[in-house]
Amino acid sequence: RLRPELTMLSNNNIFLSTTLFTLLQARENVVAQPSPTVAPIETTPTATGASPSPTSLTGDNLFSTTSRPTRSPIKQSLVNIFNDGGTHTIDDASDSFTDQSIVVSDSTTLILEEGGYIGAPTNSSWPAIRLSINSTFKGIGGVVNGSYAETGYADGGGEGIHLFNGQSSVATASYAEFYRGFSVHGGDAPDGIGGDALYVHGFGTKADIYGGNFVGGKGTQNLNGASVNILNSAQVHVYGGIFDGIIEVTNQAVITFYGCFLYNNTRLYGSFPDESELDIEVIATVGGGVLIVPDGEQECDTAPSSSPTQFPTLSPQPTVVRSNEGVKRSSFWGHFLGMVVFIQTIFAAFAE
Repeated sequence: RLRPELTMLSNNNIFLSTTLFTLLQARENVVAQPSPTVAPIETTPTATGASPSPTSLTGDNLFSTTSRPTRSPIKQSLVNIFNDGGTHTIDDASDSFTDQSIVVSDSTTLILEEGGYIGAPTNSSWPAIRLSINSTFKGIGGVVNGSYAETGYADGGGEGIHLFNGQSSVATASYAEFYRGFSVHGGDAPDGIGGDALYVHGFGTKADIYGGNFVGGKGTQNLNGASVNILNSAQVHVYGGIFDGIIEVTNQAVITFYGCFLYNNTRLYGSFPDESELDIEVIATVGGGVLIVPDGEQECDTAPSSSPTQFPTLSPQPTVVRSNEGVKRSSFWGHFLGMVVFIQTIFAAFAE
C-alpha cells in the first residue's frame, strides 16, 4: 500500500501523460490538414439584363469583373473598381458592363472603344463611370448610359460620367478626353430630373472634347440634365462635338470653345474648325467663365469687341469720318446773313 504522497505523485503523472498525448494528437491532426490556398480571381459571366434606358445594349454575352473592390464605397449598386495603376480597354460585349458602375482611381486609365458599353443600374445614385485620384478616361468609341430612374424614384436620373478630384491637390486631379464615335447619355427620369451626361468637378480636373455626343437625360416637364456640367475650378476645352442639353459653368470653373463663336451671356453659336456648327445655351454663374479662342486657320466673321469683355462679338459697322470744316463754313454764312438782315431793318427804321 502506497503512502498518500506517493499516490498523489502517481495520479499527477497519469494526468500529465494524458495531457501530453492529447496535445501531440492535436498537433498531428493540424499538420495533416492541407494549407489553405487563395484561388485566383477570374472573370465570370453574370446573368444581368439590360437597363431600360432607350440607348442601352442588350445581349446574353455581357460579362463583369469580380475583382474585390478596395478603398471605394459601395452603396446602392454593384460597383467595379479599377485601381491597379494600369490601363484597361473595353471594346466589345465580352468585357462590357451592363447594370453596373465603374470607379477608376489611383493613376489608372480606362479606355472605351467602339463596341464597348457601360451602363449604370436602374434607380442608382452612382454614375456609370466615376474617375478620381489622378485617373484617366479616354472615350474613343462606345456608349455610356447613366442610371435610368423609374417612376417614383426621388433622386432622378444618374450622371453618365463623373470626373472628380478625390484629394486636396492638383496632382490628384483626373483627366478625360473624348473623340468622334463616342456617346454618353445622362439617365432619363420620366417622373423627375434627368441626369447630366458629363459632370466635371474640382480644381485641376480637366476634360478635352475633340468630338462625341453628349446628351443630357430627359426629365419630366423639360427638367432635363445638362450635356456638360462644370464646377469648382474645373476646366473643359471643346474642339468639337454634339451637345444636347444646356452647358452649366459655375464656381470658378471655365469652359473654352475653339472656333468661330458668338456668346451673348446665355447663348453660344458658331462653328468649329471642321465647320460643324453649334448652337447651345451656356449658363455661367458664380464666377464661371466662358472663353472663345478663334482657330488660326479658320476665317471668322467675328472680331474682338472694343468693350473690355472676354467674349468676341460682331464687329461694328464702319463709321464714316466726317470733317468739321463744312459745319464751320455753314455756321459762318448763317451769322453773316443774319447781320445783314439786322442792319437793313435798322436803316429802314431811321428812314421812316
